[in-house]
Amino acid sequence: MQILHEDTKVKVACRVDTWDSSFLPFHWHDNIEICYMCNQSGSFVIEGDLVRAEVGDVVVMGERAVHRFCMDKSDTRIGLMQISPKILLSSASAIKPLKTHITSEEIAKIPYLKEHLATLFDMILPAGRSGAMDHKPYIQTAAATVYFLLMEHFPGEVHTGAAKERQMFYDIAEFVNCHFAENISVQSVASALYIPRGKVGAVFARYAGTTLSEYINAMRINKVNELLKSAKNIAEAAYESGFQNIRTFNAVYKKTMGITPGEYIKNL
Repeated sequence: MQILHEDTKVKVACRVDTWDSSFLPFHWHDNIEICYMCNQSGSFVIEGDLVRAEVGDVVVMGERAVHRFCMDKSDTRIGLMQISPKILLSSASAIKPLKTHITSEEIAKIPYLKEHLATLFDMILPAGRSGAMDHKPYIQTAAATVYFLLMEHFPGEVHTGAAKERQMFYDIAEFVNCHFAENISVQSVASALYIPRGKVGAVFARYAGTTLSEYINAMRINKVNELLKSAKNIAEAAYESGFQNIRTFNAVYKKTMGITPGEYIKNL
């Protein structure tokens, strides 16, 4: 489950995805990602900050920014554009970071920006889910134009986080993404990565906006739900997802999902 770093080789990628309320792990990529909320609101955790976006809002994940999608409704449609910094550098213009959350009201005040955004996503939305756009230079041009217009009107702050601490968070998140179904804890993560236990918890909470224990449990519950959908019985799903006993599993499941595993199965 090595998904911490999405290794995007393409210069520009555009697609429309439909998201549900499943728990998704943190990840990052080298490309800048711009998200457009198509049909309903949703939330993101970006570098430890919770961003609540409404329909028509734009959310920006900068280069190498650690983030995850956390939608609270099913069938949430999001238009996504990933653009490589190499495309932007080729314009010979200075690249500056963007504001993370740009509301539809802010965009509406700049008609030509709104028009360029509409043009870009009109190219993407009808095609549904698609991918690399390296063979479509007009979309590359439209994407770069949108970025520079956003940069002109909505500049962001330069990230000043310590590189060593940020790398520490990457290492912790990657380890948990790969090993959450094993018998791991905050202490075992600290021991495996040779990081003080208190430092592990503090760094992870700073960037993730949640505790490491809560993240591990959420990853496990998400895996349990996947197994239950494939007709695994409750006990097998619990043990395969990393829970060591059924009593703890039932308590964590009810706290996380608001219902019992049995009720979840009935709702499938």
